[in-house]
Order: sequence, then C-alpha cells, then structure tokens
Amino acid sequence: MRRLVEATNVELLIGDWHDELAGRGPFGLIFFGPLDDLDTVVSLLEPGGFLAKDDLTPGRPGPDPVREALFGHPRLVAAEVQVVPEMTAIVAVRR
Repeated sequence: MRRLVEATNVELLIGDWHDELAGRGPFGLIFFGPLDDLDTVVSLLEPGGFLAKDDLTPGRPGPDPVREALFGHPRLVAAEVQVVPEMTAIVAVRR
C-alpha cells in the first residue's frame, strides 16, 4: 500500500467495500478479494473495465465457487494466469 500513497492517479480506499464504493464508479480496474456480491461489483466496472482476483490455488480439485462465479458470469470474460508456481489470478473484463 505504501507504493500507492504517492500515486496521483490512484485512490486507495480501505474499509468495507459496500460502504466505500457505494455511489461511486464506474471504475476501470477493481482489484478485489471477496466475491460475496459479484453482480454489484461488476456493475461498478465500466464496460471494458478489469476485475482482478488473486490468491487462487493452481489446479484446485473439485468445484470452485470463485472460478465458477467469474468464468460463468454473463457480463464477464475471464482468463486465469499463473503468477508463481503456487498461485494463480483471474483477470476478467466487463463486456
């Protein structure tokens, strides 16, 4: 977070996302952790905007609700990228 403090084109918000992002947007990029309300998150993205979700385990067996939500969302096109041997990330773009 220290690297973002001096960035003039970034606004760093810390807190409950429901409170911090209410009435804001659309955003070109949301780097997001919990996906408890994905439709609301997607509505905060501008068309062509990106949603990034990290800290995923590569090759995780069985059903994965995070991957299912992002790859199955009708307003997103997503790709999974391995960033280090033990972690992947999903980058999705709003249609």
